[in-house]
Amino acid sequence: AESRARLAALGPAELLRPLRVEFAGEPGVDSGALAKEWFLEITEAFFHGDKQLFCRNENGTYSIQPVPDGDEDQQMERLKSFRFFGRVLAKALLDGHTIGVDLDLLILKYLLAEETKLDDLGRADPGLARG
Repeated sequence: AESRARLAALGPAELLRPLRVEFAGEPGVDSGALAKEWFLEITEAFFHGDKQLFCRNENGTYSIQPVPDGDEDQQMERLKSFRFFGRVLAKALLDGHTIGVDLDLLILKYLLAEETKLDDLGRADPGLARG
């Protein structure tokens, strides 16, 4: 929760500066290793937590986790989580860190503003394309 609030509060100029990470109650100076650990830990919940946003496909990549319609508050919370993930992903890319998972082709094309085709679905999620 603290990470989410702090990252959300950063303006565009601050997002371009290297991230300095401190873990509560743990000594350590961030020379890059703490930031790398933070990116891996913070993204873990998006992919494996109880409120995961992504699901693993047959080919080992991750796509957006479909969810049934919920109430408006749940949908808004999910949207906020996706926005937070976007900031985490952008910051990881800016700082040269990985997030430890492979996003599917459809998500990558969306992020790059590239056109998607029906064939892309077959490569991104073969099970869904067959269904």
